Amino acid sequence: MDNKDLRDAFSESFLQLCRANKNVILLDCDMGLRGLKDFEKKFPNQFLQMGVAEANCVNVATGLAMQEKFPFILSIASFITSRAYEQLKINVGGHNLPVTIVGVGPGMSFGFDGTSHHGISDIGLMRTIPEFEIVNPSDPETIKEWVLSPKLISAPRYLRLDKGSAKHAYNAYDNKFISGKIFGKSESQDLIRIFTTGYMTHIALQTREILLQLHKECNVYEISLLSYLGSFCQTEKRFFSIEEHDLTTGLGSILNIPLQNRFGFPHAQINEFGSREYFLDKYELTAEKIAKKILHLM
Repeated sequence: MDNKDLRDAFSESFLQLCRANKNVILLDCDMGLRGLKDFEKKFPNQFLQMGVAEANCVNVATGLAMQEKFPFILSIASFITSRAYEQLKINVGGHNLPVTIVGVGPGMSFGFDGTSHHGISDIGLMRTIPEFEIVNPSDPETIKEWVLSPKLISAPRYLRLDKGSAKHAYNAYDNKFISGKIFGKSESQDLIRIFTTGYMTHIALQTREILLQLHKECNVYEISLLSYLGSFCQTEKRFFSIEEHDLTTGLGSILNIPLQNRFGFPHAQINEFGSREYFLDKYELTAEKIAKKILHLM
């Protein structure tokens, strides 16, 4: 299937949701998504332009949710999770309100905009607000599934929305479970298990292909729902995590994967700018470099 911009996939599903439910309200922090450029004209009673004022936006969303509305906040991932953290924790989480935060551009998808836009700490921040579900889709079909899910507007939820196009990994999975999908059916005693999420699902699948070519059995477990996961507490050397996030506070940390088996960004400020490809290569997060490291660690 052709690649599709994940923001367009969100916009299409969100428009469908708004037609079906007039209580869904979009609060836009000056994002201006292409797929929603005429939203205000089509849904004048379901739109508020909040500007670059994230904390105030969350306060307004809190009031709307208390009046039985279902607010969706659209903002840059690194902005909304840090600038408005207190409001998210106290107002939304503290009252367990049905507010959906759509964080656009997680990871290094806004890499050219520099440190302020690097979205590699947001999962760690949102994990500390227990009421929030954290959703990190990898492809258009998964986004549609989550946006149109009735559960999406019944509790606080943080949806990571990647910037850019992605392939439809959805039709390639072999099994589905409550938090995501499984690629591969091997039950080999020497099985390599890779846990991943969001954009890095595609890198993980490329890594799997390299390992399979080298006659190494490998399954990839894509985790879309990062909440309610039990810790594996594994010392097993064949468990690995791949993510576009601080490796000390993201998926690998949630699953308690051994630190040396986690592939992600270091626990440090990254004070430079560049393309996503530049950062993935520099921090050895390409499929080729990950596969080589996995073979070395085994």
